[in-house]
Amino acid sequence: MREGYARSLFGRLLPIILGREFSGTVAAVGPGVLGLQAGSRVFGAVSPLRPDGCHADYVSVPASDLAPVPADWTHARAAALPFAALSAWASLFPPGEAQPLHPGRRLLVLGAGGAVGGAATQLGVWATGGAEGGGVSCVAGARSAARLLAWGAKEVGDSAAPLAEQAGKFGWEGAFDYIVDAAPVPGGGGGDAHWQRARLECCLRLLKPTGGRYATLNGGTVRCMDELGLVAGGVAAMAELAKLNAHARLHASFGGGAAQVAWPTMRCDWEAWEVCATLAAEGKLEPGRLADALPWELAATAHEMVQAGAAEGKVVLTWEE
Repeated sequence: MREGYARSLFGRLLPIILGREFSGTVAAVGPGVLGLQAGSRVFGAVSPLRPDGCHADYVSVPASDLAPVPADWTHARAAALPFAALSAWASLFPPGEAQPLHPGRRLLVLGAGGAVGGAATQLGVWATGGAEGGGVSCVAGARSAARLLAWGAKEVGDSAAPLAEQAGKFGWEGAFDYIVDAAPVPGGGGGDAHWQRARLECCLRLLKPTGGRYATLNGGTVRCMDELGLVAGGVAAMAELAKLNAHARLHASFGGGAAQVAWPTMRCDWEAWEVCATLAAEGKLEPGRLADALPWELAATAHEMVQAGAAEGKVVLTWEE
């Protein structure tokens, strides 16, 4: 956003307050709120479409979007989970999915070393475990492999090598029901249409011949809107996604199945967050690597660290209580 990403959405609303996820102590509750009181330790996230984020002393949110911070977690640790967990959930469990992720299905997570990819890995292990033939495979940097295996991944390919090479090494051709692509796009943003098509071609070969679902967090909706404006860009994005889905269906039809392409985005879903928070309290879902926790006065430094790629994990801003 510092470089103009999502300017079509937020450009007219500047200045805005950044920050999408938080952890803190309840200062006050509104009328009719049950189960929360001043002093409760809670964490949660705000909508990506909301102009007033949570890099502030106070944030006002619906009580349903909050959950208790696990007893042994610090606020810095808790603040690193919500947005990533809900983004991963949107990728794995879309509303109305005809063939949801469940025990026995196979999931591949690309970019599993990042915050969203790590959350998708853990949620995938929780959803697919307990049945023969299911499980989660990952692609990530070498420094993340041990953590992903400890979380329950079956195997971890190296993101420094071409995906096709890793597919051959692990026998991934035609192996997966679901693919979640949370890997960063070279150059940032959502990648252009050519990049999207090339990435899809590679991933379609890894889905089962009977079909499957490829969900990428690098969808082209915001890119199209930034290039063409909200209305024309929205139409162009729908057309681009429709073309990708037509190609995916044609590819899968040769195997007798149907493949789907999705561009999921994080959404505030209280039912999903309730499940994620429960899993966190049970030790089944945790944030990835925490690079640093800086006082809020160093917010500019924190942004520069992330933008320069100098942060090996999440950077959290802290406020004195």
